[in-house]
Amino acid sequence: MTVTHRLEAVPAVPDAEVMADAAVAVVAGSIGVGLAVFRRVGQPMLRSRTMWRPAFLPTSLQPATIVTAAARRGARQRARTAEQVGLLLDQWTPALVELVVSRLDLTSLVIRHVNIDDVIDAVDLVPVVEQVLAEIDLPAIIRDSTGSLASETVRGARMTGITVDEAISQAIQRRLFRRRGAPPVAGG
Repeated sequence: MTVTHRLEAVPAVPDAEVMADAAVAVVAGSIGVGLAVFRRVGQPMLRSRTMWRPAFLPTSLQPATIVTAAARRGARQRARTAEQVGLLLDQWTPALVELVVSRLDLTSLVIRHVNIDDVIDAVDLVPVVEQVLAEIDLPAIIRDSTGSLASETVRGARMTGITVDEAISQAIQRRLFRRRGAPPVAGG
């Protein structure tokens, strides 16, 4: 079997997917080899001060200095990444919650799992009512509404009284003028 024959036997997949799979295999293999070498050689060396601060290297090139600088860069990057993830969550969370809630039948969930009598028994309604009454200032509302109602009623009664007075006055004048004759001419 030749090399070209084996390549032809690979199922047709997009080139990007093949490259991604190959990269994952190379990285995984490298990590495995690196861990094996580290277990053998690196662990004892990490405990050694001469490994972290060798006297023959300038301070800027010593492994401890390099690792410390890398740790600082990593901490800054981690903070930036956490901030970016937070921003993404701030944008995505409302949309995801809306999507989930739109698929839920909240009414049936509440009816199935909540006994309304237990809720009523658990809530002390007297403080709730007192707080609502304190916040809406019920006496002032009653004063205002009855005051305007009373003034409208008085105004209506006065208008009715004026209308009745005029009607009586006209009736009396008609009766008096019929007995005496013609009404007096205005201005004369």
